[in-house]
Amino acid sequence: MKARQMNSRRLATWLADQMGDNTILPNTAVQIRTVEDVRAYQIVMNAGLALSTGSRLLRDKVRKEYGSFVVHRLSNEETPADMISGVPFQVENTVNHKG
Repeated sequence: MKARQMNSRRLATWLADQMGDNTILPNTAVQIRTVEDVRAYQIVMNAGLALSTGSRLLRDKVRKEYGSFVVHRLSNEETPADMISGVPFQVENTVNHKG
């Protein structure tokens, strides 16, 4: 059950681990091996959707949650994948968390 629970700190750690030394992480490069990976992927994909809405309040809330990570939705069309399908996105890390 714990793998399904994702707070801001766990998500930031997951994103930093997925990104390694890269500043950009396209959804096609995400390594999905665990339930936690699936859950984090879903959250990031949904953040991209939230950031593309007309709701300023929703966009501001997502930006506050993600800190230096910015999610860009690349299309409105769902694309099939081996493990999980969804709209393409990429995550940009505006600050190096690996330090």
